[in-house]
Amino acid sequence: MKYLHIIPLLALLSVACNTTSKPGWPSGSDYDIVWHTQSRNSSESMPCGGGDIGLNVWVENGELLFYITRSGAFDENNTMLKLGRIRVTLDEPIDTLNFTQRLNLEKGRVEVAAGKGRDKVSMVLWTEVFQPVVHLELNSSIPRSAIVAYENWRYEDLPMRKNESFQNSYKWAPPKGLTTKKDFVHFAGSETDPAGTLLDFAHWNCFRTVMDTCVEQQKLQQVWGSLYDPLEDRVSGGLLLSNDLVFKDIVAGVYQQTPYRSWRFESHSPARSQEVLLRLYSSDDGENWFPEDFHPSADARNVTEKWWKEFWKRSFIEINPGGDTTDAAWKVGRNYQLFRYQLACNAYGKWP
Repeated sequence: MKYLHIIPLLALLSVACNTTSKPGWPSGSDYDIVWHTQSRNSSESMPCGGGDIGLNVWVENGELLFYITRSGAFDENNTMLKLGRIRVTLDEPIDTLNFTQRLNLEKGRVEVAAGKGRDKVSMVLWTEVFQPVVHLELNSSIPRSAIVAYENWRYEDLPMRKNESFQNSYKWAPPKGLTTKKDFVHFAGSETDPAGTLLDFAHWNCFRTVMDTCVEQQKLQQVWGSLYDPLEDRVSGGLLLSNDLVFKDIVAGVYQQTPYRSWRFESHSPARSQEVLLRLYSSDDGENWFPEDFHPSADARNVTEKWWKEFWKRSFIEINPGGDTTDAAWKVGRNYQLFRYQLACNAYGKWP
């Protein structure tokens, strides 16, 4: 923050003085964030996203975890929800000694590499830009088994605790007994579900919204029918898909002092490569918002990488090329790239 006011001046100096004949973003890999230790908890997570999807990604105690959200995932109280958490557990914990987690800005993805030799594993997490799909790719030197769990802490109505309403529109004056309504989570696999679907999860604003309270407070009941309620009947959810997994069990747990329920799926059999998809959906997607006929695109990775490449080539600011984290001005340049990356993760979102 202490460099905030000098960014415009540095930007002008950079554009004026650091011109180059080399087209495109000049030093993308230099700006990547790279960790060589695992995280203590979710507060030490990396952003990942694209299109209108946002993820928080980290590795903790040898497991890969990430939160999921999407532009417009508002509940009945106007809270921006995380739609759930994914936890990936391999048959052997992810190596802590030989470990790298990289935010690859140029390709818009998070890469985890751990172990060596026969114990080497890699995980790549990325989202498509032109449709709301999250890809998780698991690869290992030898066949490995994995447990992939969808974790949800809104398996029942949650009473709002003291000061928790500052995350919604009630702020300091929530009504007595205010709750966040429970999500709908159920097994898929019916004739109407896409092939490979394991689980369907969603939050549906089918109850009273904060807009109802606002109308009553302002005594606008007579014109209620002409007012727009952006929260009414809003649906935000997703499908967990994989042809490599089968149902294992449902278990309970606690993370960060918050109880959750976990729907767990395990590998059909040990394999060197496995893939899991999350196909998100929302009432913002239009009349046919539920993806009944979804089929993964074989060209999705190439299309996504091309979009990111063109995004970074469009414009860039480079400060003190060849610098590192000991150079305050260079860090301003890198922080600018990180900020642009996070904005680009919601390039096509309808909402902030």
